[in-house]
Amino acid sequence: MAKQPDDASRNDPNNIDQIRDIILGPQKRQTDHRFEQIAADLRRSQEESRAASSEIRENLSQEVARLQKALDQTQAALRGEMSAKIQQLEAALASARDELAATRAKHQSEIHLLKEEFSKELEHHVTDLRESNVSRETMADLLQELAVKLKRVEFLEELTNAVGRKSVR
Repeated sequence: MAKQPDDASRNDPNNIDQIRDIILGPQKRQTDHRFEQIAADLRRSQEESRAASSEIRENLSQEVARLQKALDQTQAALRGEMSAKIQQLEAALASARDELAATRAKHQSEIHLLKEEFSKELEHHVTDLRESNVSRETMADLLQELAVKLKRVEFLEELTNAVGRKSVR
């Protein structure tokens, strides 16, 4: 008859592991193999991700450096252009100031000449008036005579108009 295992041999952990290995062994080995494949795939994917990430970082660094260099060159070109424009504007401003100063000096000399001519002319007329100093009485006589002549002309005109009206009737 088959010998019955005693209680001590039944509870032996090695014995339980053997039974488990007999029953579940092929599935456990398959599962372990599968876990190892998955772990290997995961490690490979992590390495590929790290490599791709490193490559992307490097590409981004290169692109940032290229863009920074282009930006620096553009800024330098703009600064040069702005400097040239500022110099042109300053030169134009200096030229305009010089022209304005020359025009101002020219006009001031012309005004000065005109003042001198006007003073001389005024002085000449004042001298003429002093030299031809006519007495008040003579002037009064002349003005009265002129008034009489004007009245005669008006009187003659009125007469002519009156005669012209009568002849028309």
